Amino acid sequence: MSIIKLGVISDTHLGPGAVPKKLAASLDAVFDCVYKVLHAGDLIDLDVITMLAAPRELVAVRGNMDPLDNSPRLLPKQRIITIDGIKIGMTHGSGAPEGLAERVMGAFSESVDVIVFGHSHEPYCRRHGNILLFNPGSASDLAKTPKPTAGILEINNGHVTGSIIELYF
Repeated sequence: MSIIKLGVISDTHLGPGAVPKKLAASLDAVFDCVYKVLHAGDLIDLDVITMLAAPRELVAVRGNMDPLDNSPRLLPKQRIITIDGIKIGMTHGSGAPEGLAERVMGAFSESVDVIVFGHSHEPYCRRHGNILLFNPGSASDLAKTPKPTAGILEINNGHVTGSIIELYF
């Protein structure tokens, strides 16, 4: 099979009507050739993120700032998806930024190849044993990081790699 690219975002913290056009254009350019977009929580408003991901399919999990009235089926606290034989666990994360990577590693009882998470707003792309831990940072909320970021996961012949992409807007 050919290389499969997945766009990854988290911690967008955008309410209705609050998507800057330059952010939407930047994400559209970065996610131009992706198969799906994964969102690791703190969407705040589902319509906003659906607009950012369109026309690609969006797969998301609930963050600590997401409204509790969103359907748990649409925004579960965690989920596992399989793409081309690669199991990707998705969770938002919680608590202090220190030790977040270790905490999300314990979030899944099932074996996964990748864990996509957010919460800290700090980009993170490292292997812990056989598991790639991937946090794309925040695409729009710069309270804890100096630049907006997103990410790309590439799946190629049973191997997955990640890259953090700085957004310009």
